[in-house]
Amino acid sequence: MGGKTKNTQRTKNNVKPSSSSRSAELLGQVPNFVGFSVHSELGLVPFAPGFTTTENLTDSFEANISPQLQMIFRKMSKKDCLTKKKALQEFIEVINTSTDDDVKLILPVWPKYYQNLAVDTEHNVRELAQTVQQLLVTKCKKNVAPFLKQLVPIWLASHFDNYAPAASIASNSFRETFAAHTNRVQEVCLHSQKEIMEYTVKNLTFHTPATISNGKTLQPEEAEQKYQRIIMSSLKELSFFMEHTLNSDYQPQTLTNMETLITHQKFWSFSKHKVAVIKAAWFEFLYHCLQSKQLSDFLPKIKSQAINITFQNFDDCDPLVSPHVWGCILLVQTTFSDWHKVTNFQKTILPKLSLLLRNGFKQNAESIAPNMLPFLSHLIPECFQEISLYTFYKKIFEDMKTYIMQEKVSSKGNLNAVFKAYFECLRFMTQKISVEEQTVEQDVFIKNLVIDYVVEPTEYFLSCDNNRGNNFFLHTSNFIAFLTERQINNTTYHEQLLQQFWESLNDVIIKNMENNAIENKCLENTVQLMNHLYSTKPNLGTQKVKFVEESDTTIMKLDQDKEASSIDFNSIRIKLKKLVSKLMSFCINNVIVEKSSAYVNYMRDFTKLYSDKDFYKSLTPADDLTSTLNLLLSTIDLLDDNACDNMIDLIFEVLQLIEKLECFEFINKHLLNIKNPQVKKAVIQKLLSYPMCIEPEVRTILSEPAVQLSIEYITREVVNGTVGNLSLLSKCFFQTNDGEIPITSATVDSIFTILSEVLTAEDLNDDVDSCCSFIAQNMSIICSHASKSVQADVFLKLFKFTLERSANEFISEDTLWEITTCWQDALLTQDIIIDEQILNECGHAVNQSLLLDDFSLISVENKATTISQFVLCLIAKTTNNHDRNEKVDGALSALLLKDQKTIFNVAKLKEFCLFIECIKRQISTDITLSQSSVEDFDMKTIFERTFLNFVTIYKLVCKETEKQHVENELNDDDTSGAYYDPTKNLLTHWSELLLTQILKSIYIAGIGDSLISNTNLLEDELTTLMIALSEKVKLFMGSDSAIVNRVKELIMEEINKETDISPCRSLKFLIYYQQYAQFEENSTIVLSEDISDNFIAKDKLKAYLNCLQYLLPDLSQSTFTLESPIMQKVPSLMWIKASVFRCLIKNNFSGEYNNISDNIMVTAVLQIVNDISERQHTQKDLLLFNMPINKQLNLVVIDTVEYINLLSEIISNFSQVLTIKNWDVIRIGLSSWVLSVAKSVEFYTDPKTILFIVSVYKLFAALTKFINLEKTKSSSEVLLKVIDEWEKVFKRDVNLVLFKSFYRLLNKQIKENGMSFLCFVSVMDEILPAIELIDYSEIFKFHETSKDISLDEILKFLFENLKNPINAVKFTSLEVLKQLSIHFISEDTTALEKKIDSCDDQTLPQGYFLHRFENYIKQFQDSIQKYTNEFSFKLTEIEDFEDIDVHVGLPYLLLWDCIIHICATSSSPLRAQYTKWIADNRYEENILHFLYRAMPEDILKNYDTRKNITFNGFMSFDWTENKERNFKLKKYACYLYVEFLRKLPAVVRKWWNCSPPRPKSFVDKLTTNYVSEQICKEELKAITHLKDKHENMQVTVHFSTREVFAIYSIDEVRMELVITLPINYPLASAKAECGKQIGGRASQRNIGMQLTLFMTAQNGRIFDGLTMWKNDLDKKFEGVEKCYICYNVIHQDTCQLPKLRCKTCKKKFHGPCLYKWFTTSSKSTCPICRNVF
Repeated sequence: MGGKTKNTQRTKNNVKPSSSSRSAELLGQVPNFVGFSVHSELGLVPFAPGFTTTENLTDSFEANISPQLQMIFRKMSKKDCLTKKKALQEFIEVINTSTDDDVKLILPVWPKYYQNLAVDTEHNVRELAQTVQQLLVTKCKKNVAPFLKQLVPIWLASHFDNYAPAASIASNSFRETFAAHTNRVQEVCLHSQKEIMEYTVKNLTFHTPATISNGKTLQPEEAEQKYQRIIMSSLKELSFFMEHTLNSDYQPQTLTNMETLITHQKFWSFSKHKVAVIKAAWFEFLYHCLQSKQLSDFLPKIKSQAINITFQNFDDCDPLVSPHVWGCILLVQTTFSDWHKVTNFQKTILPKLSLLLRNGFKQNAESIAPNMLPFLSHLIPECFQEISLYTFYKKIFEDMKTYIMQEKVSSKGNLNAVFKAYFECLRFMTQKISVEEQTVEQDVFIKNLVIDYVVEPTEYFLSCDNNRGNNFFLHTSNFIAFLTERQINNTTYHEQLLQQFWESLNDVIIKNMENNAIENKCLENTVQLMNHLYSTKPNLGTQKVKFVEESDTTIMKLDQDKEASSIDFNSIRIKLKKLVSKLMSFCINNVIVEKSSAYVNYMRDFTKLYSDKDFYKSLTPADDLTSTLNLLLSTIDLLDDNACDNMIDLIFEVLQLIEKLECFEFINKHLLNIKNPQVKKAVIQKLLSYPMCIEPEVRTILSEPAVQLSIEYITREVVNGTVGNLSLLSKCFFQTNDGEIPITSATVDSIFTILSEVLTAEDLNDDVDSCCSFIAQNMSIICSHASKSVQADVFLKLFKFTLERSANEFISEDTLWEITTCWQDALLTQDIIIDEQILNECGHAVNQSLLLDDFSLISVENKATTISQFVLCLIAKTTNNHDRNEKVDGALSALLLKDQKTIFNVAKLKEFCLFIECIKRQISTDITLSQSSVEDFDMKTIFERTFLNFVTIYKLVCKETEKQHVENELNDDDTSGAYYDPTKNLLTHWSELLLTQILKSIYIAGIGDSLISNTNLLEDELTTLMIALSEKVKLFMGSDSAIVNRVKELIMEEINKETDISPCRSLKFLIYYQQYAQFEENSTIVLSEDISDNFIAKDKLKAYLNCLQYLLPDLSQSTFTLESPIMQKVPSLMWIKASVFRCLIKNNFSGEYNNISDNIMVTAVLQIVNDISERQHTQKDLLLFNMPINKQLNLVVIDTVEYINLLSEIISNFSQVLTIKNWDVIRIGLSSWVLSVAKSVEFYTDPKTILFIVSVYKLFAALTKFINLEKTKSSSEVLLKVIDEWEKVFKRDVNLVLFKSFYRLLNKQIKENGMSFLCFVSVMDEILPAIELIDYSEIFKFHETSKDISLDEILKFLFENLKNPINAVKFTSLEVLKQLSIHFISEDTTALEKKIDSCDDQTLPQGYFLHRFENYIKQFQDSIQKYTNEFSFKLTEIEDFEDIDVHVGLPYLLLWDCIIHICATSSSPLRAQYTKWIADNRYEENILHFLYRAMPEDILKNYDTRKNITFNGFMSFDWTENKERNFKLKKYACYLYVEFLRKLPAVVRKWWNCSPPRPKSFVDKLTTNYVSEQICKEELKAITHLKDKHENMQVTVHFSTREVFAIYSIDEVRMELVITLPINYPLASAKAECGKQIGGRASQRNIGMQLTLFMTAQNGRIFDGLTMWKNDLDKKFEGVEKCYICYNVIHQDTCQLPKLRCKTCKKKFHGPCLYKWFTTSSKSTCPICRNVF
């Protein structure tokens, strides 16, 4: 901005720069007393608006003002509005944080700033100024008093600021400050009257836009706006002042100022101001002046001006101005009795008034029209010169009538205000005329008054198409009531007016009827008029006009309305009745002639007014009711349905007026013979209505077959959606005192047979709730009046409905409660007898409900609740225990135990669970598993049925101890009717059937827990069901019911039998039994001790072992030891011995540390192993070496399997102590058992065979893990020898046989699907870890030349299994591919090196490794294209994404995972060829596009920001989740995208650079926000870890700036390199810049460009570029000749030295460079000497 630059900083809190001259001046002065500055001649400080602007405010402050406040005040005086705004905000903060005493110090300074800030041009500044004022007066309170005279003028003016927030704050603060007493506002105004008057008078008479503001700082428009705001607020402030000091005496100075103002010419100019607000404020002030008694002496001086200006604005209809103008008009009329002499009324006022009335007060009638009556009441004959008074009134009414009858519709409020004023004036005229002397002119006026001004507009509004007439009719009727009231008071004049009205109205209606002019709208208006006339009142409800004679002048007074006089207006209704009768006859005639139904509604409206016998008689010439009935009946066939209903109502109204016998004869003879079903329905509804329904004749009529058919038709309409008919049907069941209903039992059967159809409807609708509620509410009618078959049918449908339905959008909970309680009540009261047939039907309903697809725990729990309530209600009246048990058994058998398929599948479920447990090595048993254990079956139905059964039984025998998943409908607070509490009738005696079902449910619950812990592929619904069943069993076992003890005894008995392992599996539920639960965490130990004591003593070793295996996971370490009772026994079976010792190892060696005493256990275990191996020498078939397993006995196989499992445990837990002999047993055994696997793998569906195969693979995995671990550390000589012998003698054959067996096993399952999916997944979970541990170098070597299975077949096998439905198989196939890829890459590398050395085509032949992926990538192209087409990088598309099929997306991503791995692990030259293959085929476009499409929607929606996103799938991927059923494909896509960027950045970079703008921007922001930061950190960390790897090069990493500094130094030579990573790395490439470099600046640029090009185009890491740079320098210093094509020593792709030498010039070149030279130049000459190379 110019000026001298300041070299020093300002001292904190110093408000001004230091100045030595000012300091000397201040030291020489005597400080003044703190107080006010000198006032101006008007008593104001010289800072009021117009005197001094803010820039002229003083810079000096009193000493007690803090520097901070001084700085704030200085800012307030600045020109800039923003500066002032910030200063005021700071000021507010200071006030809020300061004490009251500190704030008081501010008061002397504040007024001069407030007077300027309160009128600032910026509205925000004014608002903040008022906020400061409010805070100051709130804090200082009475201390403000000395400064009120300075503050009040501008404070009051701010009340009327045109910026509402500022005005509101000012008025609120003023009101709060002075609201303590009633007269405080008046006192304040009088106290400051001088200052107020001086302030306002100065503004109104002296100031202009130029003087009110400084023209240098304000634009003309801003100055004008400020001036107008000050003028307006000044006028309103004066009005406020005069309003609150109306009856007070003013000071002489105030009166002088007031006189100065009202006599000043400028003041009167504001009455014509173009701004409406100023004009309105001026008239408001004039109004207060005319009211003021204090100004009465001055009023004559302004009389002429006031009258002329007031009436000149007579026609001003501005909503702001007109109320004040008319207030002044009325005050002028009352204040100046000779006002009409000052202005010419006829020429000046009358034309304006006429135009105003014709235009409806210019749409401002609501504010002007109420003034018409008082205005007219003050008009006297002297006002008129050439016209008479009645001529004037006639013109007034004609003008108003013209407006209200015009076609153009005005606003409703405006029109209603005109109507009100119109009729007020009419009342005024009638009342005025009645008290005046009668004249000829008056008679003429009276003669046409009602006809012209009431009837004629009424006729107009009767024919209007809009609803404007309704309000006019209301006022008309009230006017007629007013005249009637005056007529009753014997006023002949009013009687004459009434006669005119009725005669004219009658003529109008007759004329319309004769001309057929009464159409629908006209008739509707006529109905409105009739209604208003019928219910008329003489007043308008708010005010009434009262006229009194005073000094021979009629004066109007407005009094508050009193209570309406109770006058009989029967005369109006008598006259009206004749009109209505004519209209009624007209409507009937039109119905017949025009066959129109529209007239019936109007007929009903007329009969609501009159329905007596004489009225109906008058409708026909015969003048009797029978003729009227026949006339009405004749119209029925001409009407639509709605009109028929109304006509029937009308007919029945007439029927009530004739004799009973004649009435029912007419109904039976005429009405019920009408064929129209709608008419019959209406007739039946009237017959069923009270009081007609109690008549005996009605029951006779309703029993007629035709009537019954009509009722059935009505019921069918209800089912089809006409729910309104339910009210009619409910009338059918109206019971008399003797319990009878109007209809017969056959009709009841028909009604509920039809209605109950909604209970079985598949598709629900909005009417179902009403129908169901109706049935439930009338269940007592069904039980008492319906047949037994209908009772049973409805009961079954209600029971089934309760089973299958839950509250939803169509059925409310209240309705469900009604349905449930209605059939319960029927059972409890035994109104419904449950026989075997009904019971079986109920059981069928239960079975059907379980087949529905709406599974949820809530639904099953509801079904159980319903069934248990059914059973408990069934036995509620039975007291004998034997009979109760029989009923319960019968009910449970019928309801729960009829599903034979589920019973058969339970046996399969037990075998399946045992198979899974054996595969997982959780259980060892000699129970023979059948082939069905590996077959598919419906597991969900079993658990759903079991959960239903158990919850039902639980509710029968136990009290609820916790809040259920669904509240039982019987537990509502409503205790009305036959409500039944089921907990009062629980079973206390239990049958064998009941106990058996409880045991079966507990066994299945144990199976569920076992499956959840052993497999992760169960459906979510099934898992939830299993958990719920388990929790319910735990709840049952923990209850205090006596049945629990009996169940525990039965479980122990079943275990003792040793025939079934299910009771052992259920032992963990016993820890919730009160006997064991009290021991809390030790409950399992106590239970195991009880089991040991119970079974070991009885030599039930197998029973105890089964229990031990299930309890073992929950036993604490070292609970089971050599001292345990079973260890003292000598089992005869080998599998029991092995299992016991395996349990011993698990329980004692599972922790991190072991005791020295554990050596004894090790010795014991090894002794068992040695004993068994010794037996093998004598019993060759003992351990099944090299034998087909499927042909062996189950017990022999189990012995071997347990022995193998024991060896696996030994290797895993204490392999270090094994001797050479022990290792020989393991190695020889494994090598022999793999041969048995090879011979048996074809029979993998045999349970014992697959158990054997799994155990062998597990043993191989344990051994391989141990050997791999030992290779990484120093081992003993014994172990080294063992490992050496294994690799030389056993390893190759074992690996080959196991891989080949796996190959055959998987292929056979794929082809034959011989094992269920869950079983095979469990098998694969155990085998696949071993497959991943196979040494694939042996596999590659063998199958490279094998004729049995070639490498191509193996690759095909692996590629195909990337699509395997089992995720674990997919990922194992991927892992195997990656391990084999090492050897394929080696072959490709060798082939490429040969080509490089020979200067041939540098590309690989078609047989290279990645080419084998091509066909499989193409297989996915169409499927992937479907998903990528959905996403064109628009956010609007994301909501419509279709879920990606995991079986398509995952194999495709796995293929690319393998391709990325292959590229990353290959050498740099080969990687270049691989990525060239990707780019040539444009595969990167599809895979990258698909990766973005597969990412989570939250990531895509928030691609440009990480706000509220905690997803970390980009940086890590937990491979343990791969075997989960719900694989996280979206997370894997993110992980793979990051892998792509890490390992093949150049591929992604090239695609990104060539992308269109939208994808490019999208990918850039997504990568920057989610990926780049982490990859940069990884790159820089890698450089940090490897920086010491090279000599002669020092590397420094700066993480904050993403820079790498490298310095190469040798001897005295020093070279520098700086590599910078961009923010969106690796999308954008790193930049390399060279510092000091050999060869000068050109060499620096060359090396920098080459290095940048390398990092851009090559798929390497930053450290690779540093290494290449360092190696290139090394070779230069070693004297290696550079390539004369790329001018590098080391080639950037192949990293090789120049080898090919020209025979002529002896220059060396890189093979790839030379090949590129030959192909681009189309010559084979040397680039240097041009001779043939």
